Amino acid sequence: MKSYGLDMKGALNIERLATLPDWVETDVGRTVFITGENESYLGGNSDWISSTSGLETHEADTTAHGVTGDVVGTTDAQTLTNKSIDANNNTITNIDNADVKDGANIDAAKIGTGVVSTAEFNYVNGVTSDIQAQIDAKSSLGAGQTWQNVTSTRATNSTTYTNTTGKVIAALISYISDTASSASVGGVVVHSAGVHADGLMSILLIIPDGSTYSVTITNVSSANKWAELR
Repeated sequence: MKSYGLDMKGALNIERLATLPDWVETDVGRTVFITGENESYLGGNSDWISSTSGLETHEADTTAHGVTGDVVGTTDAQTLTNKSIDANNNTITNIDNADVKDGANIDAAKIGTGVVSTAEFNYVNGVTSDIQAQIDAKSSLGAGQTWQNVTSTRATNSTTYTNTTGKVIAALISYISDTASSASVGGVVVHSAGVHADGLMSILLIIPDGSTYSVTITNVSSANKWAELR
């Protein structure tokens, strides 16, 4: 029977023993492995390591004990599943749009400085053009507008016109007549006056964007003055 000893300097010492002792130690710092025909022992007979072939298999095995899956290598390209990564102790870099799962429904409070809520963010749904431009277009009457003389292009014989400016406009029509007059905006009569003695009359119309408007003055085909704030 042989005993194999590895001293502190790494040198392998081999000696043959006639019997298997309870413990073999040639000197301090050197542990002896006792090898029988097909058995290897560490210390006494009860401290089983493996068979000779089993020991060789153990030495050649590169997997970790007790692990059923692949061991994660620091430089290996691997796909991880069923792992929990604590964001407080780890950093994930290079995340782009393709890495975000469809339907992730990220809270809007986590976008930018977080001052916009998810409910507010959802108000953007359905917007088809520049929001500020739309607000400017719907600004109050007179904002960015000027009075324009359109007398030569307007008639008082019920001709219908349409406000296509994108904003609310105003129309001021002055005329001299002793007959009745009326005016409509969006198909609704907003002015109606009977016969008056000779004198200066005026009609003021507020016309929303996209609305039609018309003026009718009996026996008068054109106004003395027609101005529009547009």
